[in-house]
Amino acid sequence: VTQRDAHLRNTRELSAAFREAMGTGRPLLVAGGPRFDPAMTEQLGVDRIFGRGTTPGEVASYLIYAAVQQRKDPG
Repeated sequence: VTQRDAHLRNTRELSAAFREAMGTGRPLLVAGGPRFDPAMTEQLGVDRIFGRGTTPGEVASYLIYAAVQQRKDPG
């Protein structure tokens, strides 16, 4: 039994479940950690991936930016 790449499979399944259940009204989906590659954002179905070396300030800045953008264009 291996957990190899389980984080990728779980992220794909989670994003697919949100898309199916909520369509375009789904919440902002972000993932991160040393095993996530930011180049896989679209492949995993998330809005943003924070990879190795990302600071908490960078994450917070993105979340604020995304919230402001969502308020400007809710549809």
